[in-house]
Amino acid sequence: MNGEPVFIRGGNWIVSDGLLRLSEKRYKSDIDFHGDMNLNMIRCWAGGITERPEFYKNCDRRGILVSSSTFSEFSGSMLQMLTERMKNDCLCNCRYGKSSG
Repeated sequence: MNGEPVFIRGGNWIVSDGLLRLSEKRYKSDIDFHGDMNLNMIRCWAGGITERPEFYKNCDRRGILVSSSTFSEFSGSMLQMLTERMKNDCLCNCRYGKSSG
């Protein structure tokens, strides 16, 4: 990263709560759990939801990189719907995924 090699220690992120009751406190707790395990990257699973800004904010706070999967295996109207979701992901990554340091 930035011209320096990085040893990635990562895990997968699948929506923590199927009822989408994720609060700022819950995001903080779940992201802290990953950070406390010395993970420095989280892969967002393609079949999950488009994460909210709180997710990216807490990853940034802990210095955790985020890798979002793509939906290349879909086609037709499903692809159009997912493309719109990916645009939102890209905006969130640009706004909240960057390190402030």
